[in-house]
Amino acid sequence: MQKMLIWTTTMGILVFTQAPLLGVLKVSNANALNLDKLMVQATPNPEPSPSPIPQVEETPSPETLPPTPEPSTETKTPEPSSMLLNEAGVLETGDKILSSDQSLYDEYTFNGQQGQQITISLESSEFDTYLAVFTPDNELLQEHDDIDQNNSNSQITITLPKTGTYRVIVNAYDSKGKGKYLLKVQ
Repeated sequence: MQKMLIWTTTMGILVFTQAPLLGVLKVSNANALNLDKLMVQATPNPEPSPSPIPQVEETPSPETLPPTPEPSTETKTPEPSSMLLNEAGVLETGDKILSSDQSLYDEYTFNGQQGQQITISLESSEFDTYLAVFTPDNELLQEHDDIDQNNSNSQITITLPKTGTYRVIVNAYDSKGKGKYLLKVQ
């Protein structure tokens, strides 16, 4: 079975045929008035075209390169999660005493922004810690005793409700608690 495609152009007629054993045959530029003189030629096998040669740019010499900028020596503004307080202290005789349970306490302040998330941690190997934080309006925001059953240190993570000065109370769980501690607000 032979298939044929005839294509008419302004230059004449192009006829394409395909024979089962010959592959595709191409009939080119046939004149409609002179069909008996058609030129028939076999379709050539495609050959890979040569790859274009990439244009090589010259590497600039050190004299033509722009100068390398010097590293900045400016100090950057600390990230919002930077350390707000890092205090090593001691609960000892002579410190303030809570009237509710007669325990010793120290007090620290820090400035915070509304929406700022902070973590307050209180660590001591000498007493069972207790931690409280108060808003700029002197309202108890949150308090915390033990991180878990095996860790008697205290930690609070909160989002500050308003901008202002917050108070942190470093305290022992009971009136017997005394010793060194480390307070961090970040």
